Amino acid sequence: MRRILLIPSVALTLIGVRMAAQTSSAKNNVVHSGTASCAAKTMTPEDAAKERKALASLDANDIASAQPDLLALAKKYPCRFELQAAAGMALAESENINAAVPFLRQAHALRPTDDAIAFNLALAELKTGNSDSALPLLQKIASRTPSRADVQLVLAAALIQSKRPSDAVVAFQKASANLSAAGQATPLELRMDWASALLQSHRASEARDVLRSADGLQQSAPALALLAEAAEATGDFEEAARSFESAARLDPSEPMIVAYGNELLQHRTFGPAIEILKYGTQKFTDSQRMHLALGAAYFNNAMYSLAAPEFYTMLLHSPNDTLAADMLGRSCADTTAASLKECTALEGFAKEHPENAVAATYAATAILQRPTETRDTQTAEQLLQNALHADPKLADAWYQMGVLQQSRNQWNESATSLERAIALQPDFADAHYRLSRAYSRMGRREEAVAQVQLEMKYRQENKDANSLRMQKIVRILTVDKQP
Repeated sequence: MRRILLIPSVALTLIGVRMAAQTSSAKNNVVHSGTASCAAKTMTPEDAAKERKALASLDANDIASAQPDLLALAKKYPCRFELQAAAGMALAESENINAAVPFLRQAHALRPTDDAIAFNLALAELKTGNSDSALPLLQKIASRTPSRADVQLVLAAALIQSKRPSDAVVAFQKASANLSAAGQATPLELRMDWASALLQSHRASEARDVLRSADGLQQSAPALALLAEAAEATGDFEEAARSFESAARLDPSEPMIVAYGNELLQHRTFGPAIEILKYGTQKFTDSQRMHLALGAAYFNNAMYSLAAPEFYTMLLHSPNDTLAADMLGRSCADTTAASLKECTALEGFAKEHPENAVAATYAATAILQRPTETRDTQTAEQLLQNALHADPKLADAWYQMGVLQQSRNQWNESATSLERAIALQPDFADAHYRLSRAYSRMGRREEAVAQVQLEMKYRQENKDANSLRMQKIVRILTVDKQP
């Protein structure tokens, strides 16, 4: 599963609107907005002087000085376009976007054909997440000025925000064509956003082509990572791995190393994955994703004694992490890892954290796998009861309870526990096998035979259980966020 790195790189920057203060109020007494008329107040000489001074300060980029008078005057004279636009611009320039929008809306209502103010309003609406309001504004401007690349870029950003990546692709194409017609190269960041929209539109091959032809590709880790995702989506694992490796070399950050290691894991290239992830865990010792990826690489390479410490580290960091507990328990189930301190410590951990049902189940499992003379079944039973109290729907806990009960010759009780396990997980092959033994001891021969048949059926189907587990880990690693 690919990871989309869509971070709109379009610079949502206000464009200048020339604010010429008008001392003659006669030409501003009536301003038309659509079919409605706005009766303007006659501006006092004192206010006219304040307006000139505030607009001059705004033109000089002295926003702090301009803003108080602009806001006061804009509220007092709602029909003066210059004041509404200037107040909105001043607020937007100071990143007070929410407050800017009403003034910009009023300015647009007063002059709906003014593309500069319409564009600034659209930018402000887009920054506040209101793409539904931004889109019609941008579409009108784009239809009136089809050669403006900046309008197409912001239109594309609005379409992405509206979850319309296919339409955004068209806008990106037009922006690129407009830049080319003006003799300008399409910037790398534009190509990255364009490629991301193509990936979201399930057009990975086109996304790869857009990125391959980008200037500066080999010097940009994010662009190389995006190319790797496009290559992976087209089935070209070799290019994906090369691109992720190049990205990680340029930017050996936690996300980049995890992304490269995850790519290698997906294609079972465990040796190289282990090497890069060992480096990653040494550099980012607190990264849960890094320990998970390295542990998964060790586990799937049958290096259980090396996998267990990685999962135990995760569990100490996040005691409620059921995936870490599950992978630690599975690692410790192997004889090569059973005597590790991380595995022997699982029982104590489970007692300290009874809320982690998976940890308690595997701690009990470890006890039940010991030789009879060292097996503490009372402790195992308590751990399983803790697990079932924390999670009554945990099939593994019901199964292990059935195993414990069979070790005590409690066949009827074991049948009940195993039936619960199978009800929760119908393809639980081991549970079917154990239930067949219980039914046989109880004299229920036909049902025992039926359970054996189900056990054989699901045993065959469950051969790829580790692969399914790896897919789950890959999905977790694919999430683009710090742990």
